Amino acid sequence: MNGRLISWYVGPGAFDVRTAFRFDIQPGDGNRNAMIEPNAENGRLFWGIEICLIGFILVVLALPLGGWGTRKGVLSMAIGSILFCCGMFILVTSNALSGASEEVLINPILPTSDSVESGFMLYQSNCAACHGDSGTGIGPLTTELKVPAANLIEHVPLHSDSDLYDYISEGINGTEMPSFGEVLSSKDIWNVINYIKTFKETE
Repeated sequence: MNGRLISWYVGPGAFDVRTAFRFDIQPGDGNRNAMIEPNAENGRLFWGIEICLIGFILVVLALPLGGWGTRKGVLSMAIGSILFCCGMFILVTSNALSGASEEVLINPILPTSDSVESGFMLYQSNCAACHGDSGTGIGPLTTELKVPAANLIEHVPLHSDSDLYDYISEGINGTEMPSFGEVLSSKDIWNVINYIKTFKETE
């Protein structure tokens, strides 16, 4: 069974009336958010599936042409078989590489009022200067950044808890997002993640 979190609160900006609980659902990868993440691994996955489908279609189309018994059939069967095998190779190696190299983290801290309030205070002292008080990516240091800070309202829902933890702990190469792994404890980082998940687009 895979874990998911649900939380609610009453009153704008009120953490004292917030509650949270965990429930299990299936199927799906409980280590990931319920959406497809924009990363290279998923690109390989879809590429492999597309190649397999093209190969399969060519093999099916070759059957009315006589399959391996005719010149046209042989050509279509051969190309289709090669493409199908290539697609399967991409899928198998993609899955193997992902399982071997990626350690998926699950947030062990429920988004309770205490966790969110702690995350709020940590965010204000470590993150708001670049990402802004409301996570829009516009803060006091915005004009000093060579690479604009991410709009957390848009980006947080696109990434898993594991990815968000890595970004905060390790920083992001090619940007001015620093590593907070030696500044914040693991619990602190999870509390920050619980807080930034409360950001909503203002109307």
